[in-house]
Amino acid sequence: MEKVRGYREDIDWLRAIAVLAVVAFHFQIRGIWGGYVGVDIFFVISGYLITDIISSEMAAGRFSFAAFYERRARRLLPALYAMVALSIVPAFVYLLPSERAAFLKSIAAVVTFTSNIFFWSQSGYFDHAAVEKPLLHTWSLAVEEQFYLTYPLLLWLVFRMNKGRATPLVALAILTLASFAAGVWLMTTDRANTAFYMTPPRMWEFLIGALLALPAFPSLPNVIARVAARSGAIVLFAVAICGLRAESPYPGLNALLPCAGAALFIWSGAN
Repeated sequence: MEKVRGYREDIDWLRAIAVLAVVAFHFQIRGIWGGYVGVDIFFVISGYLITDIISSEMAAGRFSFAAFYERRARRLLPALYAMVALSIVPAFVYLLPSERAAFLKSIAAVVTFTSNIFFWSQSGYFDHAAVEKPLLHTWSLAVEEQFYLTYPLLLWLVFRMNKGRATPLVALAILTLASFAAGVWLMTTDRANTAFYMTPPRMWEFLIGALLALPAFPSLPNVIARVAARSGAIVLFAVAICGLRAESPYPGLNALLPCAGAALFIWSGAN
């Protein structure tokens, strides 16, 4: 039942693509109009890695909810709180009094992993007012942590009711389609901010990666298929990063470009 995997250098390369895309976008480097899709790539990577860890530990009979959340806290909280603390001084130097009040409220949202909801209630990610929010980038961390708050229990339940290798795969595939459909529906009903910031319509991006980590998900049969998948991933990244714009409808259907690319990239390197 267990797929045993070691360190994968290609996933570090995928992380590098995502990081460079986001940094280039925020530095407004010409040609990297859609670099914000690096966040979506990270969501897919995150779903894959966490599912691989949890499913392997469950298969070995040593999974612990307490240990899972303890690892997440140790990995995340020190760096997060240090970043928030270091941002306070420049914020009070450069922000206006009215902006400082909003900044303090955003700190409360960040440390409670609700900053996606906080910023959703104010403005869109690509609105001009967004440049005045120093902690805006933490919305994605909030989405990730909200997902991980419930996902281990969901995966545990799916494996507990497992009546065959395909059961978890089918269950997560249904959830993936439902989340994606919700996001597309929100986009078509003029609620793009909700589709962008909220966890339920973003959940499918994590789950695409999760599906790849399940024992029942098939591996690519040969080198030719792996090369084709990796090449397809690079093409999708290029189209998304260089072709999308801040004004492009997003996430919705356009989010398929980076997410499908990340899934192909990960799949092409799986054993």
